[in-house]
Amino acid sequence: MALGIARTLKLIFLLLVLAIVISFHSCMSFRMSDREVDDYFKQRNVDATQHTYDAHSREIHYVSAGDSTQALVLFVHGSPGSLSAFIHFLADTSLLRKGLLITTDRPGFGYSNFGRGVGSLKEQAAILKPILEKYKRNRPAVLIGHSLGGPLIARMA
Repeated sequence: MALGIARTLKLIFLLLVLAIVISFHSCMSFRMSDREVDDYFKQRNVDATQHTYDAHSREIHYVSAGDSTQALVLFVHGSPGSLSAFIHFLADTSLLRKGLLITTDRPGFGYSNFGRGVGSLKEQAAILKPILEKYKRNRPAVLIGHSLGGPLIARMA
């Protein structure tokens, strides 16, 4: 009986280790390459464009798609994450007709100086502000955040 319990505990331990390894791998491989992003939109016949800009000694990466005459909709991911967290929204044909959709990599994530995170929400908001300045142009702006992206967009607003 003790041998059966030992085997069961060993199996549980191995499954736990496997789950941790899989979770860790998922966290480390969540960003899509430029080519994967381009291929994603090409397969869906969506005219999306990748952009970068410099702010506060950072290079920020983002993707835009949709109707440039409509409301600005900015998606900001959480931690960990990347712009790919919202990429499906930029391929939604209903949304594409109703807004200029933008998803961005937060500073230190995705392809925005990956690994060089910024702890301050105030500084992150300042780094992402040029997106709003470039596209706001007297139109409504909708900011959408997930996880830590929520408090960040509140700060940006």
